[in-house]
Amino acid sequence: LLFNGDGDVDTAYLLLTRALENEPGDPTSDPAALEEALRALDLLCYVSMSSERWARFSEALAEFPGPAPTSLALSAAVFADPLRASPEALEQLDTAIAGLRDADPVQVIGIARAGVFVDRVPDCRAALIRVVKDGRAGDGAALAVPALSMLATSSNLTGRWEEAERFSRQSLELAEQLGFGLSGWFPRQNKMMLAAFRGDEATTQQLVSEMMRWATPRRVRSAPM
Repeated sequence: LLFNGDGDVDTAYLLLTRALENEPGDPTSDPAALEEALRALDLLCYVSMSSERWARFSEALAEFPGPAPTSLALSAAVFADPLRASPEALEQLDTAIAGLRDADPVQVIGIARAGVFVDRVPDCRAALIRVVKDGRAGDGAALAVPALSMLATSSNLTGRWEEAERFSRQSLELAEQLGFGLSGWFPRQNKMMLAAFRGDEATTQQLVSEMMRWATPRRVRSAPM
């Protein structure tokens, strides 16, 4: 509610990290709930773009009971700092992408997102389209929002601008329909990029101004995907 509603990133981060600090060694901890908490922390670290917070994410992930979920491990190894991702981490990402055909939709989104800054989203296209189709059929509609946004990003960067515009519009409409206020900023960012690519300076500046007015007081430094 804090994050998707008012966009209160700092308060959401503090509440979540304090809760996670009480989990290590607790035999009654629910691994599924812990995994969801780590996914939320992953997203909070990304939108705040803080190396200190990413370090806390890695610490919390290291305390996960059993092997860490693949998408979360790749987020720590690649997504958190893509410039310093090791060849081994990139190889693990490519292996995970190759197995997306039968992957759970949550893993599809997490693995595709880990590859956004290392040019791997085109390789995830078929899996992301499957997530969108499932969402439209009523199975995991929330996951269709980031799937559409990542498809829009991929289309933007490969010159398929009409397709990018369509994906961005669909992602924004679905985010608003589901009440995911914060999630609507990434498709808006895609629209801003598209306007810039087309040389539409007025629309670009308008969208930049809207984003900065919303994000600056909330200390949001990157549009969530």
